[in-house]
Amino acid sequence: MPDPNILVSAAVKPDGVSAEVVRAAFDDVVRFVVCPRLIDEFRVALGRDRFRRYLSRDQADVLVDATEAASEVVSNPKTVQRVSVDPDDDYLIALARRERVDGIVSGDPDLTVHDGPLILTPRDVLHRLQLNSTDRQLLVTALWNLHLRIDQVTDEPAGPQLPAFLEVLRSATRKLGGNPDTPLFGLPELAGTRAEVRDLNRDERTACAYAIELDRRTAGALHTEHLEEVERLSSAFEIFDRYAGIEHLLPTDRPTGA
Repeated sequence: MPDPNILVSAAVKPDGVSAEVVRAAFDDVVRFVVCPRLIDEFRVALGRDRFRRYLSRDQADVLVDATEAASEVVSNPKTVQRVSVDPDDDYLIALARRERVDGIVSGDPDLTVHDGPLILTPRDVLHRLQLNSTDRQLLVTALWNLHLRIDQVTDEPAGPQLPAFLEVLRSATRKLGGNPDTPLFGLPELAGTRAEVRDLNRDERTACAYAIELDRRTAGALHTEHLEEVERLSSAFEIFDRYAGIEHLLPTDRPTGA
């Protein structure tokens, strides 16, 4: 259940929104994936005169360098099949599928192919990082569910890892507008609170990831009418190996028919 894994395309228009997405990658809120060929194309594209209305050549170089620095640089794909309208774009589809990314950041509709990754604009990416009141209620409910699960599994947590994780879970709840010191984590109090994924630190996003995964594995028992939202939110959070010891708290299999 990774963070939104994003393949950055050279077809992205350079603007303030693009810079915000790059900043989110630096903050480890999203994961950028690029290859040398893509970086080269990005640099060539931003070097064209038509982009001078958006940024100078020096600024273009800074944006490309920042994108590369914020990204995981992987090898160029060796096997490329003809799948898109433009054969020059096929390597992007191949790269996206090989790296199992959730979307390609691009303004090029020709990249849309059957069973291919989503084509996202930078604004789409930022929108996915925003949490509306329903999102926050689902997350706080899921965190409460995970808290109950931990209480059911063990009366007295052994070792330092689980108590530390519980405190992270509680801090995530507070940032989302809930109150872990009240029954139901203060769900009725969420309306006046605003939060985004990037407002949560890595550990807090990890707690949300485990909470969402528990909810998915139990068929969204607390709010089955919002299963689609739970599935969507799962792409905004990542489980990190540092909490691998918590994995045993989750049910192994989803229920039949889930």
